[in-house]
Amino acid sequence: MAQDVAHYVGTNSCAAASCHGGARQGPRWTTSYSEWVQRDRHAHAYTVLLGMRSQRMARALNLKQPAHRSAICLNCHALPPTPGGGTTHHAKLATDGVSCEACHGPASLWIDRHMRADWGRVTPAERHALHFFDTGDVAVRTRACAGCHVGGPGRDVNHDLIAAGHPRLNFEMAAYHANMAHHWDDQSDEKRHSGRVVSDGQSLRELKLWAVGQVETLRARVELSRWRASTAEAPWPELAETRCFACHHDLRDASWRRGGARNPGQLPWATWERAMSSAVAVIGPADERVGLALGAVDKVTRAVAPDRKTMIAATGKLAASLEAWSASLNSVELTLDDLESVTRQLASATLKDSPRDWDQAAQLYLALSSLQVARQKATGLTSERDRQIDQALQEALPKMRGTLRFPVGLDSAGQLRNPVAKPAGIPAALRQFDAAARAVHTAVMNNEGARR
Repeated sequence: MAQDVAHYVGTNSCAAASCHGGARQGPRWTTSYSEWVQRDRHAHAYTVLLGMRSQRMARALNLKQPAHRSAICLNCHALPPTPGGGTTHHAKLATDGVSCEACHGPASLWIDRHMRADWGRVTPAERHALHFFDTGDVAVRTRACAGCHVGGPGRDVNHDLIAAGHPRLNFEMAAYHANMAHHWDDQSDEKRHSGRVVSDGQSLRELKLWAVGQVETLRARVELSRWRASTAEAPWPELAETRCFACHHDLRDASWRRGGARNPGQLPWATWERAMSSAVAVIGPADERVGLALGAVDKVTRAVAPDRKTMIAATGKLAASLEAWSASLNSVELTLDDLESVTRQLASATLKDSPRDWDQAAQLYLALSSLQVARQKATGLTSERDRQIDQALQEALPKMRGTLRFPVGLDSAGQLRNPVAKPAGIPAALRQFDAAARAVHTAVMNNEGARR
């Protein structure tokens, strides 16, 4: 007998009032569809393709069909390709947008089973075999997001798409998670990933989301790079692999922009996804194979046109090492000491190597924002020291965000790329960012005040 193949069943199977489409009463799972369809932007992902911007992009790319019918768009703006099903979207359910099964898996094999009383006893391995994605697991949750927000086979926001008008993908799990409409029981989720805290109701989930999210995002970038290198139809080399402002900056010389191990003309690889790797390593040190594999990919990408076969081999080894690191971080029970160590690492890193580009600065801002929430939820700010750090972050983060915001009418942070009059100087915006970050450093490193 042929093995059943998982396929999508659509939101009609979830939307009944007796299932997930109830009013805002009762257990959260009974209203998850209602929350999604009313408040979640994913529910409108398909309709975005009907807008003027999407139509202009389709014309610029010379697509054979309009955006709302093109696989290049629908693979992320609707249900993704089913596992093992190639790189084609599910056309019949496209108008639902990024619906339930995009994150929870094609439901044909598990939809009846999950309504039974014994569903809670089904093992993770059995659920995986049914193509149910258990998003209660932080790594699984991040992979569901990264599939579109970083990319993958058939879901590739490359430089052609960006040039046509698509926003660059800058995914950071903790920030995206915080801004998403929560159609799940958030209190139960915080408790599930609380780590070792002092009191009930406190949680280190935000720290886990940030740490696992960083590694999983880099792993997704590596897998996407490997797919690009192995696909003859994909442009190569792919300029979306580097930071935009490595090329898009004023042509006047600016010494502050130099640095790193690369020579002029050698584009840095995956600067967004790897910016916080050293800080994550404070929680769960990466196996030495991660560093070796990352160095090997760097070596390959120094060439103007990296060799495809060499890139495939190098990214394969790096992806395996990152998967092991992610699994280790995902299984560890985080502590308040971990929170303290990461906070100190981020604060100290600013003194040693101040951010010199938008990617580094934005990732530092997002990390400090996540760790501020983590401290609030893990400690309740009961100590004087925690309150001092929180106050410093409240004052510094808006200033940092202001320097990163794109000015009206620009699609870049122009204030971070303009040259300066003095060869040794840096743009005023970066100096402001640096000053705010140093204020956080002072508060974090201050040993005065009551401790836990």
